[in-house]
Formats: sequence, structure tokens, C-alpha cells
Amino acid sequence: MYANFNLKLGTFNIHGQGNKNQIKLRKICNLFTRGNFDILLLQETRTDGTEKELKKWQKIFHSKQIFLTNFGTRSVGAGINIKNEEWFKVHQSFNDPYGRFVGVVG
Repeated sequence: MYANFNLKLGTFNIHGQGNKNQIKLRKICNLFTRGNFDILLLQETRTDGTEKELKKWQKIFHSKQIFLTNFGTRSVGAGINIKNEEWFKVHQSFNDPYGRFVGVVG
């Protein structure tokens, strides 16, 4: 038997994170919240994959379920932000070593 539920996806090419005061990331977070998206797919995140970087994203988006590639600050990178851990719990994540994609299994 299949459960019936609505899932709202958003996707953005963010063209990098912006400057150090994180205004661009905060604007994207506001769009995510106002759009009431359940999952946000991001392109060109340009993340370096450090724990510090991940914690910054988790703090801004108020979520522990953020998955980012870790290729560097070039014009590559992908990310997935999952809003609610109650209805979707990630068991495994995987990514491309060149920063082209990230995926999750839940």
C-alpha cells in the first residue's frame, strides 16, 4: 500500500554563496521558508566540504539534513536541504568526487 502525501521541491542555481556575511544564503533560506518547500536542490554551491562550512549551512537553514559536495570554491557544487526529519530521515548520502552531484537515500 502506498501513502499519499504532497512533496514540494525547489531547485535553485545559486551561483556561489556570496560574501562572508552570508546575505545570499539567508535570502535563499527565506525563499525556501516562504515557498514552504520540503526539499531544496541547489546547484553551484561552491562549498569546500569542511565541517565549519556544513555547520554554517545548518545554522542558516535551521536543519541538520543538509548534504553538500566538497569539491571546492570553483563553479561546481551541489546540495540538498531536507526540511523535516520527521517524514524523511536520511540513512545514507553519496556524492561525486568532482562536485557535480549529491544524493540521499532514506
